[in-house]
Amino acid sequence: MNKSAEVHNSNLIEFRHVLNCWAQRITSVRHPGKVGDLYMLSMGLMTYFSRGVTVRECVFLKPLYEGGGGNGYMFRLRGNNGLYQDCEAIDSRHSFSFFSMWTSGNVVHRCLARDGRLSTDLHGHLSMANLFDCTTVDRDDLQSEYRPFGTVIHGHTTTESVFWNTYGTSVSPANIIESRQWGLGYVVGTSGPQDGVSLGTADNTAPEDFLEGEGLGAGLEPRSLYLDQLARRIGVGSLSGLQRTNAVGYTFPSSTGVTYELQSTLDTNASSVNWISTGARTSGDGSQRVLLDPARPSTQKTFRVTTAP
Repeated sequence: MNKSAEVHNSNLIEFRHVLNCWAQRITSVRHPGKVGDLYMLSMGLMTYFSRGVTVRECVFLKPLYEGGGGNGYMFRLRGNNGLYQDCEAIDSRHSFSFFSMWTSGNVVHRCLARDGRLSTDLHGHLSMANLFDCTTVDRDDLQSEYRPFGTVIHGHTTTESVFWNTYGTSVSPANIIESRQWGLGYVVGTSGPQDGVSLGTADNTAPEDFLEGEGLGAGLEPRSLYLDQLARRIGVGSLSGLQRTNAVGYTFPSSTGVTYELQSTLDTNASSVNWISTGARTSGDGSQRVLLDPARPSTQKTFRVTTAP
C-alpha cells in the first residue's frame, strides 16, 4: 500500500488566523538519511485566513506527494494583503497558487517559479486583485482562467489581478502567461527568450483582458509596480529600478532624488558595490539578497534607501 496519501494536505509552515507575521530565509532540505531526491512531504508554506504576512527569501522544492486535492504546492496563498518577496519554488506540482475569494491584495515580487508540473496560478473561487510583479518563470508559466475542477468547482479564479513585467526563460512555454479573468485582468510587460501571452474570452470572460508591452518588458517603466506604489506611499522617491538581474544579483538605478547606503555586509561580496552619491548617475551590483523596506529599518539587511540629504 502506498502510504504517501497519509501526508495529504500537510504543510511545512502554516500561518492560520494570524495578523502581521513573517517568515524569512527558510529552505527545505533533503534529509541525509532518506532515499530519493525529496525535500518535504507535501506542501511548503500556506497562509489561511491571515492578513499582512510577509514571506521573504524562502525556497521550497521537491515534495514527496503531489496527489490531487491539495498537495505539492510550494506557496499556497489563502490570506490577504501578503507580500512574497525573493522566494523560489522549484520542481513541484504548483509553484505559487492563490485560492479562495478572501484571498486579495497579495503581492508576489521578484520570485522564481521553476519546473512546475502544473501552472503557477490563480487557482480557484475568485481570488481578487492580486499581483505577480517581476516574476521569472523557468519551465513554468502563469495562469488565470476558468477551472472546471474540484469538489466545489473552482470556477472563475480571479478578477482585476495583474501580471507585471514577467520574464520567461528559453525552456518555458511559448506563452508564459494565460489570462482569461472574470471581468477584466491586466498583463503588462513580458520579456526573455519566451515572452508570449495567451488571452481570449472563453468561459464567459469577455471582455478580453488588457495587454500591453508583450515582448517589451525590458524597457517597462516603472520596472516594478509594487516598488513604485511603495515609493509613492512612503514618499521616498523612485524605487522601481531595483531589479533582480540573476539568482543573487541586483542592479541599482540612477536617481536624482534617492541615496543608496550600505547598511551591513552580510555577504563578503557586498563590499564590491559602487555606492551612489546624491544625484550621481552610477550603478552597482550587490550579490547579497536585498530586503528593501525603508519604512521599517529593523527589517533591513544589506541596503537601504533614504531621501537625499
